Amino acid sequence: MTARLLLCCLAMFAAAPARAQAPALIFFEPHSAALGPAATEILRVLSDQARQGGVVEVRGFADPDGGIPYNRALSLARAEHAAHVLREMGVPAERVRVSACGSVAAILDDQESRRIELRLLP
Repeated sequence: MTARLLLCCLAMFAAAPARAQAPALIFFEPHSAALGPAATEILRVLSDQARQGGVVEVRGFADPDGGIPYNRALSLARAEHAAHVLREMGVPAERVRVSACGSVAAILDDQESRRIELRLLP
């Protein structure tokens, strides 16, 4: 993730009211659910806000490589990993919602398809 994207994501959580937030995006390497330092920082900022209230929606996605069952499992692993980190950072489990979209919402660029989307809902 570029520094510019990280700053953009951090600014969204810091400045926008929860009801108006666009999703923060975290991107992954092919066939991986590993979170890097930039992703962890985005989750830290989000967890700070989520502990004050609201529900965190974590949606996982995958690129089309690998077939439907594989991509569904990988997108779930990505979302679950981020949700686990949020819970470890103090967000109550009942306020973290996880869903897996597989490659259903793939974007033309495979790198951008390998992502999770995070939203803080009221």
